[in-house]
This record gives sequence, C-alpha cells and structure tokens, in this order.
Amino acid sequence: EREAIESMAKEKAVEWAKKAVEATKEKNAAYLSTLAEAYYASGQAIAAVRTIGVAMFLEPEEAKYRDQMERFKKLAGR
Repeated sequence: EREAIESMAKEKAVEWAKKAVEATKEKNAAYLSTLAEAYYASGQAIAAVRTIGVAMFLEPEEAKYRDQMERFKKLAGR
C-alpha cells in the first residue's frame, strides 16, 4: 500500500510540474528543473535528461542544472 501511495504521489508531482511548465510555455528554467526532478524521482531518466537540457539552454550559467544533468545521466545509463 505504501508503494502505491508513493507511486501515485510521484505521478501527481509530474502532473503538477508539467502544468507549471506548460503555463510558462517552457520559458521558466526553475519549473523545468522541478519537472526534471519529478521525472527522475519517478524513474523516467530520459525525460529528466531532456527536460533539464531545456533548462540548461535557458540558463547556461546555472551550475545546479549541470549537476542535475550529471545525476540524471547516471540513471539513464549515459
């Protein structure tokens, strides 16, 4: 039961983060970072890498996004 609840919470996190990203037309790097983290937490490594890549494009000077990319790539096996 606990696993089902955690899984549902991760799905909701992705859903809500997607809505924030869509509302800002993918122009807010912080929201993209949050969505990437939600993807990562739910085991969607490739989506996490893709999403944080957009954040890095928007704010290439932000070290946090580079750190996230490295972490996500490990899960994705890249």
